[in-house]
Formats: sequence, structure tokens, C-alpha cells
Amino acid sequence: LGLFLVSASMEGHTWDFVVIGAGVAGITVAHQLHQQGKSVVVLEARDRIGGRVHTETVLVNDKPLIIEHGAQFLHGAQSNTVLKFLKHEKIKINTLPGPDWEDENILDLLHNGKHLETKEKEEYEELCRVVQEFLWDTRRNFMLYPDEEDQSLASVVETWKEIFCATQQERDWVDHIIHCNTTSDYGAEPRSMSCWHFDSDAEPLGGDLFCVDGYQNIFQRFADGLEVRLNNVVEKIDYSENMGLDYKARIITEERDEYFAQCGVIVTVPLGVLKSRAISFSPPLPEKKTSAIHRMGVAHLNKAWLVFESPFWDTSKRIFENLSESGKTKLSAVYYTKELHPNHNVLLLFYGGG
Repeated sequence: LGLFLVSASMEGHTWDFVVIGAGVAGITVAHQLHQQGKSVVVLEARDRIGGRVHTETVLVNDKPLIIEHGAQFLHGAQSNTVLKFLKHEKIKINTLPGPDWEDENILDLLHNGKHLETKEKEEYEELCRVVQEFLWDTRRNFMLYPDEEDQSLASVVETWKEIFCATQQERDWVDHIIHCNTTSDYGAEPRSMSCWHFDSDAEPLGGDLFCVDGYQNIFQRFADGLEVRLNNVVEKIDYSENMGLDYKARIITEERDEYFAQCGVIVTVPLGVLKSRAISFSPPLPEKKTSAIHRMGVAHLNKAWLVFESPFWDTSKRIFENLSESGKTKLSAVYYTKELHPNHNVLLLFYGGG
């Protein structure tokens, strides 16, 4: 009788795999398992899929404006593995030119609301190139001498400024350039970044791509045919070995619904959810995993879109920077998004670190 009752409660809720989280990782692994003929259900706490990919379309002056609240670009126009899928699904993509500092049309500079004089602009652009070379050299030197003690990027920058910067303005500009080169890429300030590892990610081949109709389009297509259940907040995952039943894990939601995984449960929730212990595991996760969760950090990077009736900047440039009086503004470079938003005058700002 007991076995019959358990079997009845499992009816309609038993799957080969249960995936927790409908972000990039969750949708991708569910898509692959589905293609292999496995039965899969994806449980997502939010009311949408995509995770940190979140596209919203708003109307500005009766014209649609696509806003990417989260991830925005596909890196590696020549090497990204998702390109084949995009072409097959006929998803419209476009290339965003990379920041070529040799290009005269790359940068427009403001200082106290006014354009820099030609001489100052040339000095700043030259300093940009020098600082960029310094960052590359710093990373390369630490790779060549692995026995050297690691330092924060900020401490190395301070030493470099003492040697190479003749004026306070140059030192302020270097702070601003370093900030633009680190926070917009890594979401962390130089004092938090290791000289050993700050630029250790592999650089994909080619420039950046973007989806003309929104990044979330990709994941809507990936999710086609999948069983995705939104507004399902998972509270507990029981993967005890000696259940005596024909499944590997039991998943319990906030609404007390139960899902049973016969082959396995795949957890793809954000790091912050794991850190908060919002999901309980039985038995508890191994110490090796909980220690790794505790040690890993989360970077901060915010975005803002400013929409103008008409541009006050040089529209032939793709980037402009507003150099504050102290040079210590937390804003990275401001991007004029004529490729992303051709029908609007939009500036995209990045604000990182903390």
C-alpha cells in the first residue's frame, strides 16, 4: 500500500532529469538532454527564462527600443559555438566593431562639459595606449615569473604612476583609464583584482556580436519544445542514497509540489542563491563544494541607458568619456550605441565595482 501511494504521488512529476534554473546553463543542458531523447523538466523561480539575459522592449517616441538589462554581447564573431545555431534558426545578428584605439573615430572626450582641446585629446589618447600596454605587460610579467608574490592590480598601478606620471592630471587620467579597462570587463575595482589572474580569460577570435531583436530571442528558441515551469521556487533537494525507490532525487518547491528525477538533478542557480542557502540539500553538500561556494565572489556591474531627443556629442565617434575634475568618477566609458539603437540617440553607461 505504501509503495502504491508513493507511485500515485509521483505520477506526472517523474522525469529522467530535473534542471533547476532556466538561465543560460539550465536551458542549454535541458536542450541537449531533450535532443538525446531524455524527459526533462526545468524549474525556474522567476516569471521568465534567461537568467542574467533579460531583454525588454520599450516605446520611446512611438519607436521600439530594445534594452538588455543583463548580458548583451556574443563574444567571438569567428569562434563562438552558438553561431551555427543562430544561422540555422535565422536569428538576426550584427557585428559591433571592437575598440581600435588607432581609429580616429573611436573616442570623443569631454572635460567639465566641454570638448578637450586637440592637444589635450592627443595626450589622453596616447596615455590610453600606454596604459593598455602596461596592463598587457603586467599580466605577461606575472606569467613569466610565477614564483613572484601576487599583488593587487591597484598596488602595481600606484608604483607605475610614481615612476611614469609627471603631473596630477596624468595620475588622475591613469586612474580613470584603469577603471574603464577593469570594471567594465570584470565588475571589480583594481584593489580587488589579482595581477596573477585579472586578465587570464581566453580572448575569443573576432569582434562582438549582438542580436538585432534581443538576446533573449536565442533562449526562447533554445527553450522551444522544453517543459519549463516558471514561478517554481525550489526549497529542498533530497538525493539520499537509501530511499528504496526508483529515483535519484526528490525536489520540493515552495508550494510543496514534488518532482522526482530518475537519472539526476542538475542545479544551475546563481551563485548568490547557493551562498544564501535558500535551497537545502539532503544530505548536505560536500565540504569541498560548500567551501568553493563560500570563497567565490560576485562582481558588480550596472548599466544605464540615457535617451536624448538630439545628440550633444560627436556622432561620428563610438565612445566618449567625461573626465571628472578629480578623474575618479566610477563611470566607465560612455558608449554611443548607434549600432545597437540606430533609431534612437542612446548613451549606454557602465558602472562597476563597489
